[in-house]
Amino acid sequence: MKEIRTGDKEITRTENYRSPYLLASCLPFLLISCVLFAADRIGDVEITVFTHSHIQFEHAGRVIHVDPWSVSDLSKAKPADLILITDDVGHHLDGAAIARLRKPNAPVVIAANGKKVVPDGIVMANGESREVAGFRVEATAAYDVTPGESFHP
Repeated sequence: MKEIRTGDKEITRTENYRSPYLLASCLPFLLISCVLFAADRIGDVEITVFTHSHIQFEHAGRVIHVDPWSVSDLSKAKPADLILITDDVGHHLDGAAIARLRKPNAPVVIAANGKKVVPDGIVMANGESREVAGFRVEATAAYDVTPGESFHP
């Protein structure tokens, strides 16, 4: 059991409400900073927020896309050295957007439920970490914080 507190609400979820969110170890801090401060640059990292969860990080000429989505204006997106996919639903796992932004042989990190869309994807399970394309990637679980039916597998 995992207890999550949001304001004055307390929600208890069991392990089966976890979703395989795959993020580079520094991305959560960058995402929070981006949302809180509406920044487009943090130090040497340039951040471009497209739509929903589609975010582009650029550092030292290398580009990471998180959840590229075709609804985004992909003409403004740069080709990806690494793509991280956080869930298996269409607004996170969009095969067309991945194909458009992926450089040749660029790795795509996915959970096992994404293999049908990205057959050559690198599968990571919650709790796993590894070096991918020169970046340290950690897979962490996500929890719904809204009471009721889970929106994540």
